[in-house]
Amino acid sequence: MSERSWQDDVGRQVRTLRTIVVALVLGPSVFLMIVLMASLGAPRAESGPSALTWVALAVAGLCVVLRLIVPGAVVASARRRILRGQYDPAARATGARRRQLEAFFQRTGDAGRLMIVYMTTTILAGAILEWATFFLLVVCMIDRQVLSLVVAVALILAIAALLPWRSRVFAWMESQLRRLDEERQFNPPRE
Repeated sequence: MSERSWQDDVGRQVRTLRTIVVALVLGPSVFLMIVLMASLGAPRAESGPSALTWVALAVAGLCVVLRLIVPGAVVASARRRILRGQYDPAARATGARRRQLEAFFQRTGDAGRLMIVYMTTTILAGAILEWATFFLLVVCMIDRQVLSLVVAVALILAIAALLPWRSRVFAWMESQLRRLDEERQFNPPRE
């Protein structure tokens, strides 16, 4: 398998993932606009943040920590499964989609499997942040606190930062392919 062949196939997947990340950004962004329009003319809370605001901020903090930990754990687990030959995302698919995935993996090998891992972790990270963003925006509608609004905007920007670019995806994949090669050299399969 030449490097160019997996890059062409993976490049098409990057475009698909880019569309998904844009959708993850648009959902809370549209809701942000709704919150802002609903808040026009409404009196802002005079007192400090309520307990609900603090809970929302704590949940947002927890989600940020999860966003930093969970994707790395998923990548490490998937890489171990790829090494053992047990990572087969096509097994869950049916019909034409299964045939498409099997052909994709036939052309791309481990690079294609890693692309599926990259897509999964990116969507997972975005979904974790998106959930926290919606929660903060709902709390902002209730409490009318600017603090929850500011943190929600920061989370929307964090989701937007997940937007995949070919160069970043290829660099990540090449580093993961090197790690797979190193792990294969130092941990040959047992017979």
